[in-house]
Amino acid sequence: MRALQRLRRDIGFISMMLVVGFVTGSTFVTVSGSSLSFLTGGIAGFSIATILAMLDLLVFPLLSRWPFGALLLVRSVAYAGVALTIVFLSFFLTGSAPSFASNPVRLLATILITLTICYVANFLLAIRRVLGKHVLWWLLIGRYRRPIEENRMFMFIDLASSTALAEKIGHVMYHQLIHKFQCDIAEVILDSGGDIYKYVGDEVIVTWLLSDAQPDNRWVECFFRIREAIHEKHDQYRRMFGIVPQFRVSLHCGMVVAGEMGDWKREVGFIGDTVNTAARILDACKSNNRDFIVSDEVMRRIANIEKYVVEPVPEAALRGKSGRVTLFSVEDH
Repeated sequence: MRALQRLRRDIGFISMMLVVGFVTGSTFVTVSGSSLSFLTGGIAGFSIATILAMLDLLVFPLLSRWPFGALLLVRSVAYAGVALTIVFLSFFLTGSAPSFASNPVRLLATILITLTICYVANFLLAIRRVLGKHVLWWLLIGRYRRPIEENRMFMFIDLASSTALAEKIGHVMYHQLIHKFQCDIAEVILDSGGDIYKYVGDEVIVTWLLSDAQPDNRWVECFFRIREAIHEKHDQYRRMFGIVPQFRVSLHCGMVVAGEMGDWKREVGFIGDTVNTAARILDACKSNNRDFIVSDEVMRRIANIEKYVVEPVPEAALRGKSGRVTLFSVEDH
């Protein structure tokens, strides 16, 4: 089930991998002067990309909590093993193996080029996971090299009673709890079309480009799916930490300025009153003892509002804002 969800979520990226695999394979045999045909090289490259995509869907997610260096090494070895196996198999199946084996220079060059391509591809995939689903691509194409305005939805997710909880279970174990919680909700967020913008302590900040978030209320349903995911792991949390984490969520939308920030630790940053207001609404969750509060701007965008139980929250003067903001608590039936 999880593999199918990942496939649906990353179908565009996987399709690009397959196309790049075909082009790389066909280009390689053409440039290297190989006895393989253009089509055979393309099929070999496509086959390599297909198997690697399957490994990324079925195997490597199981190792996601390994140290970055160890995971990079294992993935590189696996990529190289798959690629070299298919390359040599292609020569055998086409009857080109004898002439290929008799030329040690070409043999060594083929191995080195294949290993280099695999390592570069694997490194880019690993960096994509570290930076975020879209951030690497944004940085590569320079989408936010110059600041631009975007209409975005922002969700702030915060663990409740964090100070008391850290004192109860200890700061080391509390850090482990935060890590597990953030890992457990990541797949739900990505499945909902959201981008994890930042981890700030025990907070998770999620964003959607609004044109991508309509009309199926993914940003609203994301909260309920997160709550369901944590509930399904109730026994794990009890066994590991003695408690099940409770969390609060705020949701707000509006215009922000998006652009690259920093040099050594470069990221795509979102700046504006929209982000600040979403953070302040999180405070209203605590003061009103509600799990999920949205702004009136969000309410105007929710389709099929009758699906939810909506209750107005007393207007609040949010910290840092001069006017009062209309807020609503949202629950499912």
